[in-house]
Amino acid sequence: MRSALAIVAVLASCSYDAKFRDCQVSCGAQSSCPTGFACGAEGLCRTGGVETTSCGAVLDANPGDDAMTGGDAGSGGSGSTATPGLYVIDFEQNRVYVYPPDATGSATPTHTIAGSDTDLVNPIGVAVDHHGNIVVANLGGEVTVFPPDADGDAIPARVLSNPSGLREPTGVAVAGDDSIFVAYLGPIIAHYPPNASSSDRQVSPGSFGGEPYLTIDSAGDLVVADVSEVRTYAPTASGSDAPLSEFGLAQAQNALAVATNGNAIILTEDTGALQLFGADDIGSNVNPVRVLDPSALNHGAGGEFLATDGAVVSPTLYTGEAQQPVVFIIEAAGSGTALTGDVTAELDLPDGAEPGGIAVVRP
Repeated sequence: MRSALAIVAVLASCSYDAKFRDCQVSCGAQSSCPTGFACGAEGLCRTGGVETTSCGAVLDANPGDDAMTGGDAGSGGSGSTATPGLYVIDFEQNRVYVYPPDATGSATPTHTIAGSDTDLVNPIGVAVDHHGNIVVANLGGEVTVFPPDADGDAIPARVLSNPSGLREPTGVAVAGDDSIFVAYLGPIIAHYPPNASSSDRQVSPGSFGGEPYLTIDSAGDLVVADVSEVRTYAPTASGSDAPLSEFGLAQAQNALAVATNGNAIILTEDTGALQLFGADDIGSNVNPVRVLDPSALNHGAGGEFLATDGAVVSPTLYTGEAQQPVVFIIEAAGSGTALTGDVTAELDLPDGAEPGGIAVVRP
């Protein structure tokens, strides 16, 4: 909730309408967050869906939103002006489909971004900022940013230039201030300030072995995953700064995508199963706390993308497999590393589509 923030100054002991389930607060010179809040990006405290009545100055982007909770910023964070929906990348046909948030079956996209003017070249990652701009990482090109109402053969509103010597962006995540993180093969993570087209700093994760994928957790930290390792960085990280945490997978499960939920990091793997790890896991050979093994996914194609709707309790998960024009929808139960669930619905994409990424903006 970062767009056009309405700032309401209140006393140190204050209250706000409990319908604001994901407020941010700024507590001035206090060195720690109030009870019920956790420190997030830019020094702000965030509830993460936990209702509380203790705060400093309450900041809420949308006072009329009575059911908003924080989204997974790497998979399309929600915001006051972003259009709710499912934003699906078509890697094979160089398209972006926008569906209503509750779309299932053979639903028709409300928008389809496609054509030579779009500069879409093997799109592989997507996120939506808090103003509704659609950010697309193109494996065969650069990162293109489209306005919220883009449709048809739309010209990007902005193109993020690849830093010198870098190529093939593989993942993208939008931070709380609408700055953008982009993962490049190498690997290097580049940071782009709000509205900028050039990177102002880069993070060097080191010995990653594959295509890095990104998301941002509820504390505002950057989560970077590749085929065998996960690292978490502070949003201000630069150069060879050490990660806040890191762990290697116990087996070569070929992790393909990453999302977060509460205190859990969720990875897809090449059997189609979803692995849940604790956000504070460390070590070289870490086993998942829990494995979701949806029956519809078990034929070895692997999960090419993964996103959640941002709900802390009983989230909806969205995933899919290589060469299948389908988004699988999992209505999970529980929270954090205790999630359980199976595929409850499917969204059928147009013929010939190969989904490469998805962003979710909740109503």
